[in-house]
Amino acid sequence: MTDPLDRSMRDILAASEALFHYFKWVGRRGAKRSGNDLPLDRLSGRQVLAIGLIRQLQARGSGQVNLSDLAREMDVSGASASAMVERLVKKGLLVRRLDPNDRRQIRITLSESLEGDFLAMEEAQQDAMRALAQALGPETIARWRAIMGEVRSRLDEAANAEQSRRGKA
Repeated sequence: MTDPLDRSMRDILAASEALFHYFKWVGRRGAKRSGNDLPLDRLSGRQVLAIGLIRQLQARGSGQVNLSDLAREMDVSGASASAMVERLVKKGLLVRRLDPNDRRQIRITLSESLEGDFLAMEEAQQDAMRALAQALGPETIARWRAIMGEVRSRLDEAANAEQSRRGKA
């Protein structure tokens, strides 16, 4: 007999996965309709992760990402991050520049075409999110937001505890 909590968690994870895949599909469809075609299907998982991290780091900072920051976020060596960035530069997805203030530093940004692809994808996803929120109604959205906030808080606590355990905090 299956524990009801286990069954509930499997249902929640399945719904989360379905939601993720739905928004991924909506985003790609939106990008293609606008004449863009995200090349993520033709990249390795690590390359997709690198692009996502660069985007996040760009949003948090000055718009340009330091190669050493990317390596640290990906938990890889500087040489490994540099090789991956070089492959993505050759594919036209990233732009790599020397920092004018420190020639030892490499700055990375998304290419204009990749940024345009992401903007088209995000616009389509936001439209789909608004439609879903409207269908669910404000009460359900408020409950969902509260629950997801609690989930995120617990995950952050677990991550912080793990970092402290490893001595990285």
